[in-house]
Amino acid sequence: MAKLGEDEASEAAAAAANSAVCPVDDDTAGVCAVCGDKFDKFFDSEREAWMYRGAVRHNGSIYHPACLDDAEKVDVRRTLHLYGL
Repeated sequence: MAKLGEDEASEAAAAAANSAVCPVDDDTAGVCAVCGDKFDKFFDSEREAWMYRGAVRHNGSIYHPACLDDAEKVDVRRTLHLYGL
């Protein structure tokens, strides 16, 4: 039964990642700041703008949602280490 819950959580995470979009910006190269994978670009007719699929913007860079989560975890561990916690 636990396996079903894990599968559902995995599917929900994948759906959230695929639904994440951010506007194309000339300041970014269209690649994830963590893993370096290139984002798919598409035209969103509702927003009337070019968007990156599966991307989120944070502090001026674009990331896959999972890569951003990983990067934030690393930053927290690094901060705790610096303060000896």
